[in-house]
Amino acid sequence: MGRKEDFDLQFQREALPAELEISGPAPAFSGTNRSDDLFTFMTKKISGLRSNRQYEIALDVTVATNAGKDRIGAGGDAWKGVTFKTGASRKKPKKTIPRNGPD
Repeated sequence: MGRKEDFDLQFQREALPAELEISGPAPAFSGTNRSDDLFTFMTKKISGLRSNRQYEIALDVTVATNAGKDRIGAGGDAWKGVTFKTGASRKKPKKTIPRNGPD
């Protein structure tokens, strides 16, 4: 596990690429994936929910990436290693280091 500054992490809101034909700003993540295991995430608090109720969450996500087929990563093709996940949780995720130390 490296230092935060080793990964050149960036998060900002940017205009979407014109070829997506979707207007408006969107969250943009970037970083230098030196170890081939960089994980970035964002959170958003949802307010107005009541206790002891079940809620159903539906997400509609469009992903744009510059991890093109011509790019090589530390462990091989950069574009094959890009994974995108979505989810919801009752609690905000915390940064942790495993008991046995970093992998």
